[in-house]
Amino acid sequence: MLWPREEFHAAYGQIKYDALHSGGSCSVLVLVALDVDALCAAEILTRLLRADMLSYSLLAVRGYEDVLQARERRIRSAEGTLRDNGELRSVILLNCGAIVDVAKLLALPTHVKCYVLDSHRPIHLANIYDEHRQIVVFDDGALTLEEYPAFDMEDEEKDKEKDEMEKRKRDDEMEHDNEEIEKSPKRKKMEGETDDMNIMTVDEPVEESVMLTKRRRREEILRYYRGSFHGAPAATIAFELAQQVNSSQRDLLWFAIIGLTKQFVMEEIDADNYNLMVTRFQDEVLAMDAPTPLSGSGANGDEERHPGYEDGKISFEEEYRFMCYRHWSLYEAMYYSDYVASKLGLYHDQARRVGARIAAGNSGNGVGDTALHIFLARMGFSLRQSQQKFSYMPLEMKQKLREKTEEMAPEFGLDNLFYGSFKRTFAFQYQLCAADAVYGLQALLEAPESYVAAVFEAETHQQQQSTSMNLFSFDSVMAASANSSDTADGKDKDDGMTEESPQDDFRQQNFMFANTAFTC
Repeated sequence: MLWPREEFHAAYGQIKYDALHSGGSCSVLVLVALDVDALCAAEILTRLLRADMLSYSLLAVRGYEDVLQARERRIRSAEGTLRDNGELRSVILLNCGAIVDVAKLLALPTHVKCYVLDSHRPIHLANIYDEHRQIVVFDDGALTLEEYPAFDMEDEEKDKEKDEMEKRKRDDEMEHDNEEIEKSPKRKKMEGETDDMNIMTVDEPVEESVMLTKRRRREEILRYYRGSFHGAPAATIAFELAQQVNSSQRDLLWFAIIGLTKQFVMEEIDADNYNLMVTRFQDEVLAMDAPTPLSGSGANGDEERHPGYEDGKISFEEEYRFMCYRHWSLYEAMYYSDYVASKLGLYHDQARRVGARIAAGNSGNGVGDTALHIFLARMGFSLRQSQQKFSYMPLEMKQKLREKTEEMAPEFGLDNLFYGSFKRTFAFQYQLCAADAVYGLQALLEAPESYVAAVFEAETHQQQQSTSMNLFSFDSVMAASANSSDTADGKDKDDGMTEESPQDDFRQQNFMFANTAFTC
């Protein structure tokens, strides 16, 4: 069933109630898709659960095959027996589940509810019209309940069976009549036959009307399922839940901003809806980071702020559509930008070969310039300086970058080179924009196994030397340490459960590694 936006806190209250009355050690299972938006939503929700001292188990899933495996390991086995003595009460799906029939997929026991925070659309109608009220889909408010097609699974199945039976019956009657006509000699119509024909004539329009209504309803459902698109990010839905339970913090707002930015840079949301949500987040940023009056000893009563005051501060700014330009060279940032590459035609084979040599520091001989070279030259930026790391570029070039790009962009068709976004300042360390966080986290989630294994081993060794909380604890169980040790390594240790395959373990490591980098 659809759960209205203004009642998100009630659904979370039900999760808390079920957890407190379950009598078990871990009553909440969170299944997280391997994408940045789901990662952000998971961080928001798990912080809420930890704040309320609720134990939970967290698993990363790449597709619905992984969801089925999670069902067999954590909910019920293939034989139908319940796992963990039936202590599970709530299943939360993050960026998965909306487009499938969750009731059939998970085969939940009657005492378990499933909560879906998924941006994928269209929502399966069986989830919306769930008669058992076990499936709760957090609504983003894009459509009202009346705007969804009418759907009744039992009626649909009955209608299909009835239509098939009527069709077989009509076929049998027609076949029987044809046989009778062939066997009997020709004769005049009797009065009784005329009456029967009149009755059939009267009944036919009624039957056609019923069939027409059914056909129209099926066509409406087919139109509803046609195509795929995205709704509000799961992270923004989770942040709205946090606001309703009075737990909105600067970190949670930043996570929601990253989830929204992920949809924009991956072109899963149009510019109008993105700008609308950016405006909303601007208000949230101003409310959280409102300037406070200063009373100093100077003539004007002002004083300088210590850089530590800016630690974690979020601010709005117009962002270039260059990929990670603060951390790469300007040339690489423009070369690997989807927007710039498509507008300047850098996807052509010749341009790609030239660009690859330039990015490697070898311009080659006798090779023509690409549109990117011409664009930089028209801006007055030398190729050598553009290949330097952006932080080492001459200050004059960095100061002129905005002016020059605005001047030359229309000539090269780069009409939408800037977009509204946010950045976060970390005191004496660095500034991080939301788009760079998205690219970095998505790369970690999709990184090859060899890279993840090497970095994961180094980070694990570093974590073991510190006395802080182990951020690599994947199945976060907030109860006794004995319970947490059973799931801390991401594998099930009960006798009735099978161990995860190396591919599953690699997938969990990817998620853990990204989650660790995300929270640092």
